[in-house]
Amino acid sequence: INGNHIFTADYTQDIYETFSYTGGFKNVEWFKKYVFDLETEEALAGMCIDVIPVTMDELSQELLDKADFLYFADTSDASDFRDDDTATTETVEGLTEDMAKAILKKALDGVPLALNRSLYTNEHNGELVRKLAACLIQENPESVIPVGGIDSLIISALDLDELATTMKKPLTLLDENGADKKLSLTYVSGNIFVYDDTCEAPLFNIGKKNIVSSDFDKKVFTDAEIENGFKAILEEIRNENFYLEVAGKTQRIEEKVTMATALRYIINFGDRRNVTKTTLRVLDLEPYDFEDYYEGSKNQNGSTAYQDIKVSGSTNGISVNKIETDSICLTADGRLDKKRWIIDNLAPQFEEQPDKLDVTIMGTKEFIGKLEDLNTEYDLIYLGMDTSIMNTEITNNPDGTKTKTDKTVYNDSSMNGLVYSHVGDEIGLAKGNEVKGYFRLSGNDITADKLRELREYIEAGYAFILSDDFLIKNGADYKVNTARIDSSSNMYKLIHDTVLKKENGEYRYYGKNVNSKSNFENTNSVAVGVRESFSRYMGISKLTLKYSADDLPTAYNQPDGTQKYLTPDADGIYHLEYDIELQNDAAVEITSTSYDCQLYVDADADGRFDSDERLTGLKITDDSGFVKSVDAEGRYHLLAGSTYHISREIPEGFTGFLAWKLEFCQNDRTYEGTDDSAVIRCAIEGFSAVPYVGEKPLIKILQITNADGKTNLDLDGNDMHKLYNGVQDFSINVTKMSSTEYIKKTAFADKDKSHSEYLKNYDMVVMGFRDMYRFGSSCNEDQIVEAILAIREYALSGRSIMFTHDLNSFRIEDNTDRTWGWYANKYLRDVQGMDRFGEVQASGILPEDEKYAYISQYDHAVLKGASVEKMGFSNPIVVDDEFKPYGYRNGYGENARRATWRFRYHFNYHRNGVDYNFNSQVAQVNAGQITEYPYKISESFATSHSHPQYFQLNMDTDNRDANTNDDIVVWYTLSKMPNWNDSFFAANEMDVRNNYFIYNKGNVTYTGSGDKTVTSDEEKKLFVNTLVASYRVGMHAARALFKENQWETSATINSRYIPYDPQMNDGNGGFLEQDLPVHFYTSNTSLLKTNEPLYAKYYIDASETDYDLYTDGRYYKEVVPKSAYRIAEQDGSLIPLEETPFTLIGNSMHTVTFDYSELGLGNAEGIRDTYSKNIYVRLGYEELLNTAPGTETLLPATESMNKLHIVCTQLFELR
Repeated sequence: INGNHIFTADYTQDIYETFSYTGGFKNVEWFKKYVFDLETEEALAGMCIDVIPVTMDELSQELLDKADFLYFADTSDASDFRDDDTATTETVEGLTEDMAKAILKKALDGVPLALNRSLYTNEHNGELVRKLAACLIQENPESVIPVGGIDSLIISALDLDELATTMKKPLTLLDENGADKKLSLTYVSGNIFVYDDTCEAPLFNIGKKNIVSSDFDKKVFTDAEIENGFKAILEEIRNENFYLEVAGKTQRIEEKVTMATALRYIINFGDRRNVTKTTLRVLDLEPYDFEDYYEGSKNQNGSTAYQDIKVSGSTNGISVNKIETDSICLTADGRLDKKRWIIDNLAPQFEEQPDKLDVTIMGTKEFIGKLEDLNTEYDLIYLGMDTSIMNTEITNNPDGTKTKTDKTVYNDSSMNGLVYSHVGDEIGLAKGNEVKGYFRLSGNDITADKLRELREYIEAGYAFILSDDFLIKNGADYKVNTARIDSSSNMYKLIHDTVLKKENGEYRYYGKNVNSKSNFENTNSVAVGVRESFSRYMGISKLTLKYSADDLPTAYNQPDGTQKYLTPDADGIYHLEYDIELQNDAAVEITSTSYDCQLYVDADADGRFDSDERLTGLKITDDSGFVKSVDAEGRYHLLAGSTYHISREIPEGFTGFLAWKLEFCQNDRTYEGTDDSAVIRCAIEGFSAVPYVGEKPLIKILQITNADGKTNLDLDGNDMHKLYNGVQDFSINVTKMSSTEYIKKTAFADKDKSHSEYLKNYDMVVMGFRDMYRFGSSCNEDQIVEAILAIREYALSGRSIMFTHDLNSFRIEDNTDRTWGWYANKYLRDVQGMDRFGEVQASGILPEDEKYAYISQYDHAVLKGASVEKMGFSNPIVVDDEFKPYGYRNGYGENARRATWRFRYHFNYHRNGVDYNFNSQVAQVNAGQITEYPYKISESFATSHSHPQYFQLNMDTDNRDANTNDDIVVWYTLSKMPNWNDSFFAANEMDVRNNYFIYNKGNVTYTGSGDKTVTSDEEKKLFVNTLVASYRVGMHAARALFKENQWETSATINSRYIPYDPQMNDGNGGFLEQDLPVHFYTSNTSLLKTNEPLYAKYYIDASETDYDLYTDGRYYKEVVPKSAYRIAEQDGSLIPLEETPFTLIGNSMHTVTFDYSELGLGNAEGIRDTYSKNIYVRLGYEELLNTAPGTETLLPATESMNKLHIVCTQLFELR
């Protein structure tokens, strides 16, 4: 066939065969595959990349605004797409000043940009093009922006020679012949990629200059090339692998750099992790808090305690010149420098901003009582072993000076060398100079609760350094140094089970986020590597929350000293509302990692937020208004980078103080062996309050004073009533009587008049406020025992009770002379949490074979005969010089053997006149309801004269996971007096186990007030706060709130109108409904009892001739409902309550139905004469008993009688 043939398609004919032909270019999708890591055909097809080629003069602002990636090629690059291979030599023009500035701004805003360096070096390019390229290839492109901003920049006016001086320079290496070889200046700088093939060793030796070539993902850059221009990419890959490792992921990114990874880097640069910390918070956890000893407020003579020893010598005539310490905050010459070690060895960036580095020194005796989340509070924890204020050996140096070594010395020589011990040194019980026995000090171990918290911190991957003395080499491995760590201690468990935990033969944490102090102090390459690796852990960006004060519920205590309450919505409902943005740059997958949201209220006023205090039913909406729901496991899935509105309705009937905590937890990071304990978490805590509307609830208090009726704080006095009047949400009524009066109040062995029944009349009992308090020493022994057991029963039943100063003594074995404190020691010490070693044991046998009138629902205490060493005496207990085998009286004599817990062994407080055992200053350990409501209390203030009590607190009962409400929380401890750094309390400040001043253990509260007359207003206010908090924790009567219908959100009513038709006579008295339904909500403000069952009885008014209950001068007849249901909160379905009497649930909706005739409202003959009736719902926690004939029932404070008024309303007759 000659000539050309033009094919014309004919769509009317049949198709016999088809074929395809690919010519010209083939799209191999390298960009999608190797830059965006897309693999499947579906994923490849789902991503569209639109390439728009334009010349400089064709570029418009509209195209520039749409661009997600900018690629600027040199003029010669375009030859690859021309028909001939002739390179142009013409000058490229067409770029305007405005467009050049717009391109630069786009690049500085983070849009990825790639350009050929020859845009600057090729003189054929226009001057403005070269100057723009020169700006983009600066070491720091932002440096070209003048003070006035980019709008004041004129690119065409810049000098090319000056720009050349600040450009990135290529590295020069030696080739195989030893000659200089300049590397290609191809590199990335942030979101800018610069490639260059004009030098002797180009990065891509492919004969062409396009960045997408056949080596796009195959050519792996050499170490020299990476060092020259791609070091940031390799560091980014390693960082991502680090976060994968911390998160427990097994996958890793291959540590190679190619052209594809370079392009991926600049594309992702704008959304890269930002983990640069601008602040650093460090906890230095030590055996003792030594800070005040070396620096701070001065002693009475104007010097520091250390200077007193070093300069003036000691009472023992020993002067030291040097100390052995491994603390990160102390120097060898005894100077306190809290930040120097951190800056020199870990964080040099804080040299210029030391105020951004915060270091807290804390001893374990304070740490075990501190309520704080280590995972959110600290970026680094140092676990130290400083012994400088402990009793240690002194050595003589060759130059005649003395060094205080770090080897500890104890009375019990078997403990010598130990720094952390579960139980402390032995102390002699002396008669004169003769030792008659010993007891043990408390030691300085951490509790099991703190063991768990430290383990969680380490498992989360956060930075943790420990003193070298914790570990010793064991071949190629390490083991716990038991010469320094008590092998029976929780501290030992921390090191053995967590720090030295192994997986697959390698340490899981040690050598990674956990390391020893000396590994940071060396200057060799190994130490440099350790510091670089460890800095990643120290710099982990935590989950953070962005909000302002206006985004949170109204704070009760305002900055100006005033108080504010929450305000209700239009329906009178109160809410806790939040607007929070989540941020987390440390998540492995930032855009897909989800977070649960949990809201807690401190129901038991103990400062903790336990799992049983979590509120469900949150309403969460995102910033687009979409309502978030929970998954099948009850978890929300919120995303970082989004703002959420969170709201929770406050249950009706709740009033007063509300401590809350809003916590966000990463869903895919939980601790080993748990399903719901989140590793990554962040929380906000606050204090709000709901005002009481109407008549304020009355708190009825019984104050039981000393046997002689004297007290150092009269709760019924004028000063206290003035403070009570300042409590807006409660009324307080005090009944005061001596312990003798209380004991004689009821008849012994008369069940109907037992002490236990009598105490039910009060919401709260207060005992003490007297030095050497005596409990009815002149009364009959049987009466005393029954009376004290009733108080024990009252406390164990969950009712509010407060014990105060000197209720206990250290008399433990005999009561021949009915001494002070003996009965409390025997029957109440464990209730108070003062039985660390379990000496007060529970027994099922009542004293004297059930001799007493009532049968307890709870255990009874009997004293177990055991060694004195296990009694758990507190540090300040001192023996008297008339030691007797049956007990130890309150004599403040001299110990035969000095206690090693006193800081330095040079001081002897008994001999140098320091009144160490008494004090009138307290310091705050934790903040919560007791410190905030109704009065804001200072963190430190003067009190009346006081001293420590006689037994250690059992801080080891703390077990948050068990939710037993037995956790002890110390709010204030006895503290050093101002300028008394050489006092007993300076070395033992914040010692929660021994020097407690106010603490609570569930419904039981203790205050150290009362040794002398209480005169301080701040101390009285603190007592009022303690009283209100104690009341809130205790068990109080639930109320029935009657509702219009079966929904909790319906209106609360006091009256109910029932329509009837007098013309109807259908056997139902004219009522339009067959039965009368009564809906009510069981409002239980006794927050500890929210899930407790409630017993219920129902009554109508009655006469004295026909009644079932007679109380408070009124007669009631019991009525039994036809049916009773609890209404499910989720869907309103009815759950039958079949027990009799019907058992209800606190804080739930219920419906009961009555027959009209049963209520006396109607019968088959029509309406009776009475057109209204009262229905009463009686609620209580124990079985409700009616009145025996001829007697009157006094309802206890834990029961309530709730009235609904029923009115029959006649329908109008229509004619």
